[in-house]
Amino acid sequence: MIPAHAHTQGQQDIVPKPMIYALFGLCAFAVIATGLSAVTGIGQQTLPEPTIVESTEIIFEDGDDGVVLVKRADTNEVLRSFGTSEGSFVRITARSLARRRLANGGSPREPFILARTATGELILTDPVTSKSLLLRSFGENNMAAFAEFLPEADPIETAVRTGA
Repeated sequence: MIPAHAHTQGQQDIVPKPMIYALFGLCAFAVIATGLSAVTGIGQQTLPEPTIVESTEIIFEDGDDGVVLVKRADTNEVLRSFGTSEGSFVRITARSLARRRLANGGSPREPFILARTATGELILTDPVTSKSLLLRSFGENNMAAFAEFLPEADPIETAVRTGA
């Protein structure tokens, strides 16, 4: 008796060889096309730089008992203090950016840039690592947590920006 899994001379392969060759060719094409795109820039989209209408430099600092302080970089004024059970999004974002910065050899004392664009978006940028976060992508409430760190807008500037 011949085992069921034995390959006999008259049987065909389950997957035909031309199909295997075609799959390998497709994979090779995908790798080559991706490499060419990375080198030449063909097929890549770039977004235009946003128009910044308001910005400030802030520093995140660890305080006593797990408190996170948010300070203005130019005056060292404390803008907000978050206890251990407060401001979880701000705390997590600050720690994540600081961890990346330290891994790249940066100093925790260098400020981050918080900017508002002409469209109302908030962008938090680490100039040391060039990492930027579009804060709206984390939700309106989380974006609002950072909006309070921007200086109060001039009423005339706000009217011009909003068209009022």
